[in-house]
Parts: sequence; structure tokens; C-alpha cells
Amino acid sequence: AGYVSSKHALKGFAGCLFGEVREKGVKVCLIMPGFVATEMVQVFEGLIFENMLKPDDVAHAVECVLSFSASACPIEILLRPQYSAEGGTKHLSW
Repeated sequence: AGYVSSKHALKGFAGCLFGEVREKGVKVCLIMPGFVATEMVQVFEGLIFENMLKPDDVAHAVECVLSFSASACPIEILLRPQYSAEGGTKHLSW
């Protein structure tokens, strides 16, 4: 529950921050990736590492936000792997 509640708090913070700095031309975008193939997730048994998002996928999302014109800002990007990374395990909370 702590992990999920902290993610929700971050979403609220990002929304408030966007409201405070948008008139100054500062972009705030919450990028929410699913499982990313990093050392951090290797501890979870049953996940299919090859099916996870790659770090470059997340970097590409950041590049997309930065490439938007000054008149637009995506405020949330939800990234999920195209293929299931859970390999038949029970659903794991994000």
C-alpha cells in the first residue's frame, strides 16, 4: 500500500507543480513506466525480463516531452510493455 500511495502522491505533486510553473514556461510531465528492465526488478521472480520496457523507452518519452513546442505540454505519459512481463505470475502492483 505504501508504494501505491507514494505514486499517487507524486501524481498530485506533479499536477500542483505544473499549475505553479506553467506560466514561466517550465514543463512538468509525470512519466509512469511499467516494469523497466533494470537491476531493480531482477529480484522479482517470474517476470520475463526481455518483455519489459527498456531504459531507452523511458528516455524516449522524456525526449518527446522536451520536443513539444512551447505552446503544449503533455502532463502525463503512461508507458507499459507491449508484451506481458508477468509470465503467468499473479498481478504485481505498480
